[in-house]
Amino acid sequence: MNKIFKDKKLYIGFVISLILIYYSTKDFNFLNFKHAINSMNYIYVLYSIIILIFVIYLRAIRWGYLFIKHPGNDILYKAQFIGYFGNNVFPLRLGEILRAYYVGSKSNKSKTKVMGTIILERIFDLVGCGFLFLVIMNSKLFNLLDYQYIFTITVITIIGI
Repeated sequence: MNKIFKDKKLYIGFVISLILIYYSTKDFNFLNFKHAINSMNYIYVLYSIIILIFVIYLRAIRWGYLFIKHPGNDILYKAQFIGYFGNNVFPLRLGEILRAYYVGSKSNKSKTKVMGTIILERIFDLVGCGFLFLVIMNSKLFNLLDYQYIFTITVITIIGI
């Protein structure tokens, strides 16, 4: 009986996935997509990949400073990629939980403590964004914007915080 229920869940999940794939791609214009891919300058894609890999490595090094006993840059670097993958695939930023699980299992650390470092890292990111917001608010660049845009950016920042 339990196997039949598991099979039903599998089929129901498969049908739901097919329906959602159909609705997400029904207005997709393949010719426009093909034209965009063909007209792309691939050197910029290469530059962005190199910069992304470097930035993720720097984030892994920064994250390592939040541990009392450093688990190793290679583990943290791989965990960053796993977290980004999870955040893009799963809802509710579940990639952060995947990061904690991966680092906890590879370094024999408490997954709860690893999750605490992730939360602390996000708090530092939030403080950094707030600092950048204050710097931009006081720059001459912000004076060139319309007040409606300034209000919208301020509201979005406050809701984000």
